[in-house]
Amino acid sequence: MDLKLTDSTSQDAPPPAATLECPKCHFVQPEGGKDCVRCGVVFARYKASPEPAAPPPMRQPEMTKEQVAIEKMKAIAPPPSGPGLFSQLFRLAR
Repeated sequence: MDLKLTDSTSQDAPPPAATLECPKCHFVQPEGGKDCVRCGVVFARYKASPEPAAPPPMRQPEMTKEQVAIEKMKAIAPPPSGPGLFSQLFRLAR
């Protein structure tokens, strides 16, 4: 009886099963699961955090309706110089 020894791992081994790496905890597990067996993250709902974007440029705060009305009035009628009408009338009454 003549026996031959062969390396069965290189010839008869089944192909490696497809694996999936968890994007959150990096645990390698068989593919086909809907969630990670280690941390429990649901793959369909997980979104990797995007790269931090540059902050948006600073904007001037918008003026309220009252502030817009005040600015229009200032442009139309500048404040009087000197004593006002009330001050002049008070002097006359005194």
